[in-house]
Amino acid sequence: MKLVGLAPAVLLIAQHRAISISELVHLYQQMGFGGARSCRKLIHRLERLELIAIAPGVRGDRREKAVAPTPRAMQMLGDLNGLLDQILGRSPPPPDSRLFDEIASRAQQIEHAVLFEKLGDRHNRQRNRVIFQRVVDEF
Repeated sequence: MKLVGLAPAVLLIAQHRAISISELVHLYQQMGFGGARSCRKLIHRLERLELIAIAPGVRGDRREKAVAPTPRAMQMLGDLNGLLDQILGRSPPPPDSRLFDEIASRAQQIEHAVLFEKLGDRHNRQRNRVIFQRVVDEF
């Protein structure tokens, strides 16, 4: 589990399937991973560790590259979820792709709640805090 520090970065990639490198850099910057240069270095580090695969993009623009998680990355996320289950005393779900979909869905809910917290007005902030806390408590 020595790569656990990279789990948030890998989870964002897994959550946004077939995201381009430039979109991923922008997403990492929005999530507070650092500047553009450090985010690009992080992407290349993840590729060297075989946690992501960079392939030609799905769009017509051949210059843009798509980023996708590798089976090793999915295994790492599954192991991390299993450890969290043990720590929190939850019964582990059956091992299949639904596990990843659940993790990605909850991460997306948390991300949306955080964005609403940052962008919402004062009236909506309390409601967003309640939503965010509920999602975190469920996770």
